[in-house]
Amino acid sequence: MHAISLRNIEPQLEKALKKKALSDKTSVNKVIIESLRKELLPSGKERRYDDLSALAGTWSDEDLEEFKSATADLNAIDKDLWK
Repeated sequence: MHAISLRNIEPQLEKALKKKALSDKTSVNKVIIESLRKELLPSGKERRYDDLSALAGTWSDEDLEEFKSATADLNAIDKDLWK
């Protein structure tokens, strides 16, 4: 990763960055990177996620019924196999 230096930061902006970092319990550097990412990469394509939270709650009722229908036979017990 590369480093970029920022110069001539207005005192109000510096204060706002520090306040945001303090409230988020993170570094000013991370606040700046996240702000730039949101502004310049709004699609989030470059962002790496560490969890599956983006998938939670995304199925519609129709998707759920399709899944249940496609997997229904997986719940069947073959009694001959258990003898």
